[in-house]
Amino acid sequence: QMTDLGRQADARYMAKQYIPASELYDRARGLAAGLTGRADAALQRLLTEGSKALDNGDGTLARRNFSVALKIAPADAGAQHGLKRAQTIETVMQLIGSGAQHEKNNALSLAHSDYSKALETDPDSEKARRSLDRINGLIKEEQFQQSMSDGLAAFHRNEYELARSRLLQAKSLKPGSHEVSNALSQVDQAIRLSAIDKLRRTAEAAEQSEDWQKALKSYLAVLDIDKNLQFAVRGKERSL
Repeated sequence: QMTDLGRQADARYMAKQYIPASELYDRARGLAAGLTGRADAALQRLLTEGSKALDNGDGTLARRNFSVALKIAPADAGAQHGLKRAQTIETVMQLIGSGAQHEKNNALSLAHSDYSKALETDPDSEKARRSLDRINGLIKEEQFQQSMSDGLAAFHRNEYELARSRLLQAKSLKPGSHEVSNALSQVDQAIRLSAIDKLRRTAEAAEQSEDWQKALKSYLAVLDIDKNLQFAVRGKERSL
């Protein structure tokens, strides 16, 4: 409307109809002043609606809002960044949707791949970031449960060193887990008792063959583990 008034005013001016031209110019200038006064509010509205469109994955609406915002304020960093994000938002939403389907099917590694690609495409996507954080938590929990299961299975097979290794892996994933601490305590106790039993049998065999030096060494090793074990105390005295 302002432009149309300007053209009419130009025509009157060229026809030397100065008073009507002046009136038309004044009306156009009034519209221009009104537009200028509304620019800041319009810019903020466009930026807000553009951001909301990004959150909803509507790239077309987002591009339209940010493009108009840039016509009002070509140097606005928020509008420039929003328009850049709007160019890839459909791809990002497709990746998030694909990741969600993989997550539903418990294909966690595939979900992680899609969410990672989505966040790489748009590092400012909160939806992609939350999805990736969630899948990382699920993967960590799965790894924890697997390490715990492997550790306890090895413990019941009397493979104590393997059990300890797997349980330490679990502890690295959940340092404050009481479940891991209790299991490690049981394993360490089993390793301790196994070592004592092995040393005791070695000492008794050495005594039977009257290898008193070897017997003494074995009893001393037992006392290094637990100085209060009476069989080792008596065995040490006997060997000496």
